[in-house]
Amino acid sequence: MPGRTSPRRTVRQRTGKTPRRTPRQTPRRTPRRTPRRTPRRTPRRRPRRRPRRRPRKAESKKTMMSAVEEAFKKWDITGDGAISKYELHAALTQLGMSEAQVDACFKSADISRDGVLQYEEFLDWVFRDPTVVQQYCLKSAKEGLHVVTADACQDVWKRFSEPEDNIEKVFFAAMVVLNEDRDLSWTGVKHIMKKPTDFLAKLHSFEPQNMSEATMRKLKYFTTKDFFKQERFKSHHPVVSALCNWALAISALDLKKDGRKH
Repeated sequence: MPGRTSPRRTVRQRTGKTPRRTPRQTPRRTPRRTPRRTPRRTPRRRPRRRPRRRPRKAESKKTMMSAVEEAFKKWDITGDGAISKYELHAALTQLGMSEAQVDACFKSADISRDGVLQYEEFLDWVFRDPTVVQQYCLKSAKEGLHVVTADACQDVWKRFSEPEDNIEKVFFAAMVVLNEDRDLSWTGVKHIMKKPTDFLAKLHSFEPQNMSEATMRKLKYFTTKDFFKQERFKSHHPVVSALCNWALAISALDLKKDGRKH
């Protein structure tokens, strides 16, 4: 028909043969190169700074100074601001020293050779050999244990159903010294306070010469805490205050110097 184009004939219609099929060739793909990744460097973290704690040496020196001042005032019987040989003799013989030892101590301490110990001479002598003041503190602490009786212990058991203001740490320290630390809990403390017969017998007969350094390390775990001070526990109960002072006096002893057990 005019005005219409004939449809396009296929190869088969034109030639009568079936065309040979060739596989379709797809363009070869080259693998895409990815840029080499270098490991990312993480910024080096600086270690966190721990808050500075007050050095224990300064704390122990402060405790030592208060003990020295207390001993000087107590040994100065006349109150004239100096310790005579007679006054030193009266004080040191109570600590178990012989007259020869007292004479040697006075001769070593009296630098000015004026026959009396001024406070500066006394202070210098004590810090050269702190054993005397340590023994004095221990003796005073032992005398303070007279308030730790069976009735007082049962009063603690009745008054404190739960520990208050770290008072359990004072009992833990005493239990460590007396090798009664099988149960360092408030339940263990109340069990001892309810029937304190064995505890009191060990407490009043304890001698620090039999104490090992391992026990001393356990004790100092408690006594070096900031809250472990006698003034803090005075308002709680006399038993707590007395045991705190006793534990502090024992922890101040120099075991290595005395050549005791390891």
